[in-house]
Amino acid sequence: MLSLIKFFCSALSLISFFLVVGLLLYFFGKKGSKYFLGIAAALFLIFSTPTIPNLLINSLENDYPVLTELEAFSKDSVHIIILGGGHESNNALPANIQLSSSALGRLIEGIRIHQLLPYSQLISSGGNGSQPKSQAEVQRQAAVSLGVSDSKISILPFARNTFQEAQHYKTKFGNGTRLIVVTDACHLPRAMFAFQKTGLDPIPAPTNYYLKNPKDKFCFSILPSTENLIKTNRVIYEYLGKIWYSF
Repeated sequence: MLSLIKFFCSALSLISFFLVVGLLLYFFGKKGSKYFLGIAAALFLIFSTPTIPNLLINSLENDYPVLTELEAFSKDSVHIIILGGGHESNNALPANIQLSSSALGRLIEGIRIHQLLPYSQLISSGGNGSQPKSQAEVQRQAAVSLGVSDSKISILPFARNTFQEAQHYKTKFGNGTRLIVVTDACHLPRAMFAFQKTGLDPIPAPTNYYLKNPKDKFCFSILPSTENLIKTNRVIYEYLGKIWYSF
């Protein structure tokens, strides 16, 4: 059942489903083929051209501003949790290269904030999935290689998703320390929902924007691209993930 849900979370999967059904109906002389093929064509235009994907991704990325105002808690003890974003273990590569581009972007933003807050502690998060090392550990190694003191980093190496990251953080650290959550801008609404549902009240720190210029949301074009399909997939995944966390 979960695999079926994941399948339909993909824009390309939805397009393929209607296309294949439409072709099968056509070749077997059944009615309704043109409707399925028409839906496939419409979904392809909607999902692969920039207008709708940009408006949808902007609706997620526009929820929280970049965290630049830090003076108010520069003298406080602060935890900065960097949520997991994917990695591929390979001891032949430096730790920063083992991180996905998303995870590396989150780490860099976390380090930026950490450098501005002298009493802050980095919390590296993320399980290992099918990898021999957890992402939390690889991220910790990458942070150390980028100049962060090892004594300033704690890890949460067993969380498999955002909701577990929130739960594991609260179990280990409680809610007595001011907390900053660093993750992709489009993932932040779901992450904040998960942390708040766990009883925490974190400060959002978005990074890895798809739309770095707000004007891009008004981009109109009929030219399709895989980048727009990726944006659509991410929007579907984030909204369904938030619904899942609601139960």
